[in-house]
Order: sequence, then structure tokens, then C-alpha cells
Amino acid sequence: MRKSLICLFQAGILVAGLGLFSPLASAADQSVQFYLDTAKYFADLQEFERAESFLTKGLTEYPEDLKLLIELSGLYRQQKKHQEEVLAQVRIVKKDPTRAANWGRLGELNILLKLYPAAVHAYQKALAVEPQNPRYQQGLNIAQNLVKTMLDLESESQALIKPTPSPRLDPELEKLLTPLPSPSPLPIPQETPVPIASSGPDDDLLGPEPGLGETEVYQRKYISFFQTQLTPLNRHAVQWFLKDLPRFNYNLIGSEINGDLLSFLKLVKRYQQENAGQMAATQEKQDAKIGDKVIPWSETQRIMRAAYVFNPDWSYSPIKVTGPHLHKTRDKGEYYAIHVNSTLKLNLNIFKLLNEQPEKYAEIPQTWDLTKEIVVGSSNSEYLSEYKPLEQENPARYMLPTALKVFEEEKKEPEKAMSYLVITEVKKLEDFILKGDVRKADMPKDDIRLGFGEKETPRSLGVNLDDGYKIWETRQVGGKEQKQEVGFMKVRGFLETEAQAQPIIVGRDFEMGDQIKEYPKAGILPTIRLGTTAVGLGGSTAYPVQGSWFVPQASYDTEYNMARLLGISELYNTLHFSMNWPVNYPINRFRNTGVISGLIEVGTVKRFYLRQWIFSAGIRGGYLIGALINHPDAQTTVPTQASLGITPTLGIHYQATPDLMFGLDLGARIYPGFGLADKESWEYKEDGFTRDVTFPMLSSVGPYLTFFGNYIF
Repeated sequence: MRKSLICLFQAGILVAGLGLFSPLASAADQSVQFYLDTAKYFADLQEFERAESFLTKGLTEYPEDLKLLIELSGLYRQQKKHQEEVLAQVRIVKKDPTRAANWGRLGELNILLKLYPAAVHAYQKALAVEPQNPRYQQGLNIAQNLVKTMLDLESESQALIKPTPSPRLDPELEKLLTPLPSPSPLPIPQETPVPIASSGPDDDLLGPEPGLGETEVYQRKYISFFQTQLTPLNRHAVQWFLKDLPRFNYNLIGSEINGDLLSFLKLVKRYQQENAGQMAATQEKQDAKIGDKVIPWSETQRIMRAAYVFNPDWSYSPIKVTGPHLHKTRDKGEYYAIHVNSTLKLNLNIFKLLNEQPEKYAEIPQTWDLTKEIVVGSSNSEYLSEYKPLEQENPARYMLPTALKVFEEEKKEPEKAMSYLVITEVKKLEDFILKGDVRKADMPKDDIRLGFGEKETPRSLGVNLDDGYKIWETRQVGGKEQKQEVGFMKVRGFLETEAQAQPIIVGRDFEMGDQIKEYPKAGILPTIRLGTTAVGLGGSTAYPVQGSWFVPQASYDTEYNMARLLGISELYNTLHFSMNWPVNYPINRFRNTGVISGLIEVGTVKRFYLRQWIFSAGIRGGYLIGALINHPDAQTTVPTQASLGITPTLGIHYQATPDLMFGLDLGARIYPGFGLADKESWEYKEDGFTRDVTFPMLSSVGPYLTFFGNYIF
């Protein structure tokens, strides 16, 4: 009976099927693969019940699929391995029963496996060795609360629970699907219980409040997605979080609620408070009438078990039609196209359910510029008139395929994806920031080891290379506790249960036990540069014009950290734009003629840190474009010329704060003026014809020097 009640109590954390979140997956093999991938994801996090729920739902839809059966069998074997960890810890305790940490670890494992009486016993043993340890006291309180809840549920539901016969399966299938037995809980000796601390119903999710000198660790949060719109965009939003934020446990909900979601969540909370005993005791999955809405029982349970609800709210700006626009591409050549434009906006509403009443915790906005191209025959303005009526279309319907295409394209260049900015903003919210402590501090070798609690590892939480963490300490100032930042570091590698970090900014030597706190960044560095470059004519800067070796220039870079994708620390992809100051070249009759040039380059840069000092090496390649000013032969348009080249650089930088960096880059600009294809001379257009002008070719071969500053997003 009690075992049945425990299973019933745990039913609230099963994950809903994603039928409504996957309208794009029409083929059976895609659906099966989705169930397999999601189950494996949760199994890797040791969320076996969630993994099992996805596999069993997949078997309900595809009972003949052998891959699902094999995966489910493997899941049960994985559960057995997890249970064997508890038995191994029991053997450790038997070898050294006088060590409190052994008993404490056993208590945590028993809670993880829902063996609450055994957890009570383990924590009581730990407290017998270390009576003043607040972590073991809190663990005991949690375990005793869970045991008390189980007993209350059993007492209230004795008369209501009716056994439901299970349907008979094929003998071979039944053998395959039979779960492995759970380890028996350890017997609880008759000891004087420690009083249960008075706490709210959700305090167990939050963990103990740290005192002075104690470190906080991240407590895994339960997240539910709730959609107020039925759109395939929600499927992509869920995928972002599943991929980049494994720090959450997810309940994926498929219901659509019209109206105010916060008001509905308050109704759910009130319903939970008023009907807690009846709902827990009811074995049948009855629908719940909440206000004037009827919600399936399974989804009601998932709402109530969530600590936070994420609600994606999508909207489009009115359609605007422009053009025709000229396009020049390598694969399509030259063509004209009408542009149908709209802006897609996401407001990610986050609701917090941990308090007595649900509340809106945060709202994260993000936009995407959508452009649909319609190829036309020429630049004739009549095409614009033809397509202007599209501005009357419903943008949510007409621009949806374009939005889905944009999201698919972002998967190819995730370092530039706007969706990752949403993920970064979620990481920055105080409730979701990763916290832990310093496990080892070897300051002479700049080797810091980070831990995130005994239940988590860097991989299970999704910690990435180059992620930043601040060191905090708590001090007594005027009789009050104040947290002060004393350092900053970046993750450089991973061990099995720890992350290896490099100190960057050091206010004092880091020590074992120091509090660490995540400092989330998207890894995007916009950079402003001022400096000089070489601009010349005739294939070299040796043309007799004074000062052409050091022409003032300004530039703008955007750097994208590639460590998350390539696994190489401090490697950046760079997009560079620059423009030089106009230079006058008084050659023969061209007394007033000058040259202005611009540069577009892409490349990479690698940085090497020595605390706050940084050495860099990079290379870029691109396209140099020049224009002649006041050329006497060109009256209507400006002659232009272009060439290809590279810019290797070396630099020394300084990280002033976790957000700000500045420095000096030196290098060589090597654009010898060979031209592109047939464009070996300056050209301009007149009367629809392309004409050449007589002037030495543009080049940029010489020193490159820039000072820069950037802000790290």
C-alpha cells in the first residue's frame, strides 16, 4: 500500500508528451527519434522517471518499434546501476561508520531514490557524529517532511484507493519491460527524532539559507512550459532550453490557455491548497475543474510540481514591402528581389510558483528581423505596386515559414544565434545563476577547481568553456552581513565532478571553500578601434606621397567566442569593418584627386591569458574597396576599385573588469592591389556603361596599428 502511495506521490514529476509542441515532425521515424533523444537526455541527468515517461509514450504511439523497446530495457539497466551506487555507499559507511560525510552522502542518495525513511536514518547517524552541522540538519528536516507527507497521504486515502488490474502484455514484452527491483531501505533504529524545522511547502526546493561563511550551491529547478498560442515556434523555444540549459528539470506542457496566465496559475495554486489531500489520494486520473477551465489531471499535476512556468508569447510587426533590391551572390549571381519585411518578437514570461501566491518573476524580450525575398525580373517599380497588397496579410500566418527558416539557419551558426541571447538572459536571473564553491586553489599555478554541490557536475549543469565566475565573500560591516566581490575567473577545462578554472582578476588569493557565482555572458564582443594603416597606389605604398604609411583609420569589430562550439578556449571568430581618412594624391593633372578606402574582413583570433594581461595572435582576410574623390574624368559617379588580401596581427590586451577589455594590436596589412577577376582598374558608370579611368591601382601594404576597447556581452 505504502509503495503504491509513493508511486502516486511521484507521479507529478512525469513529463508530458510533446504532441502539441512538434507539429513539424510528421514522419514516424522523426517522432521516434525525438522520443529516443529526449529520453536519453533525461537519463543522462539521472531523471529516470522522465526518461521512462517519454519511452512509454513513444511505445503507446509506436508499439512495434524495436528501438524504443531496446532503449527502455537499457534504461532499466541504467537504473540498476544507479541503485548500486547506494549499495556501494552503504559498504563505505560500514567500513567507516564514524565519518559524518559518509552518512550524509548516503542520505542524499536515498532521497534521490525516494527512499525517505532510509534517508532519515542516514542523516540521524551523520548528526550523531557532527551535531552542529547545518547541512545534515537540513537534510534530516527534508527527509522527515517527506516521510510525514507519505504517512499523511496513506492515512487520508485508505478508503479511496482501489487496486486497478494491469493489462496483460505479451510474456516476452512483459519480461523486457519489468523494472529492476529497488534496494530495500535501511531499518530505522528507535532514536529520539530531531524536531522538524518549521518551513513552507516549497522550502525543500530552495535548500537551506546560508549563514556567514557558508557557501551556496545551485538547487535544480523544475520548469514547466505553458503556451498561450498554438504555434510551431514554441517547439523551437523548448529545444533551445533543452539543449543549452540542462540545469533545469523540465515539465513540457501542451495545453493552450486563453486569457491571463498569471490569474490561471493563482487558481491552480488555490485549487492545490484546497484539494491537496483528495488529489493525492485519488488513484484515477481525473480532470480538474479550475475556475471555468477543465484541465487534464496529468497536466494539473505537472503545473503543481513546477517551481517556475515559462510562457513564450510571440507577436509580429505589420508587414512592409520594399524594393526591388539588387542582390549579388556567388551561387545565384545578380538578381532583383522584392523584400517582404516583418519583425518577430518574443516575450518570454517567467512566473514563479514557490511563494504563497504565484508571481511574475521576469520578462525577457528578443526580436528577429524577418525578410522574405520574392525574385523579380528587373528594377522596375511596377513590381513593388504588384506586391504591395501583401501588407494586408496576417503576418503571423504569412511570415511563419520565414521565421521557422531563420530558426533553422541559426542552428548552423549558433555562436551568432539571437536565441542564445535569450538563454543568456535567463542565466542572469538570480534564481537561475549557478553557484558553488572552490574545491582547490593552487594560486602559484593558477589552477582553481570548482564544485557545484554533491548532486551535480559541470556537465549535468551545462557549464561551458570560458564561462565566467566571480568569487564572493561575506563580511560583517557595521553589524550587517555584506557580500563583496573579490575575484573573477574563467573555466578552462573539466574533470569528472569539477570544473578547472583560471583566475583572471584577483583581489586576494582564492581559498578552498570560497563562494563562486556564475557571471553569464553570450560571448559577443563589439569592439571600437582607432589607429593607422597603409594606403598607397601602384601596387605598393612606395608611391611618392608623404604619410601614406600611417593613414588614420577607424574600425568596428564583432567577435564571437567559439569555445562552446569547437572546444578551444579563447578562440574567437571576427568580423571586421574599417574606413581610412581620405588621402590626397597630387599626381600629374590629378591635383585634387584623393582616395578613401574601406575594408571588410573575417578571421580568427586566439587569446592567451596571464591573469589580467592577455597576448593574442590572429589573422583576417577580406576585401579592400577604394573610391576616387574629385577625379576629373568622372563627373556623375565615383570610380571604385577593389582587391583581396590578409591582415596578420599580434596584440597585448588588458582585462580591466569582467566586462571591459582594452589593448593594442600590431600587424601588417597585405593588400597588394592585384584586383579581382577582370577588375584591374578604377571603374565608374555613365549612361548605363562601365568606363575605366587612368589612375594607379589601390593597394594597402604596410604596418597596421590600432588601439581598441570592447565590452563583453
